[in-house]
Amino acid sequence: MEIKKILEVNDYEYNMIILEIGCKAAENRYPGDKANVFKSDRRYWNWVRQQIDIRNMDFTSVLEKHPSVWGTRQVVDMYKDYTLEKLNATSFPARFAVKLLTGTTETI
Repeated sequence: MEIKKILEVNDYEYNMIILEIGCKAAENRYPGDKANVFKSDRRYWNWVRQQIDIRNMDFTSVLEKHPSVWGTRQVVDMYKDYTLEKLNATSFPARFAVKLLTGTTETI
């Protein structure tokens, strides 16, 4: 089942949710300018999408059995909180982080 069907959002609204989650995750992990470096890099957003796709499988498998909550504001907020929590607990690959923040290819 597709997550957008459970959330009852269109492509634009879903992309805005992903943008909000990805920005918060970068800001939670890195201060000001460093967070902006991540938020402006496509590799970061590719990683965010990959992580969210993985989390969507867990989220949809639970909620597909409860259609009465689909499309509610509560389920959208729960999705944002759940996804942000999981994204915060997952490390961005060190080789990309170092390259983005220092301009080098060394690993941590």
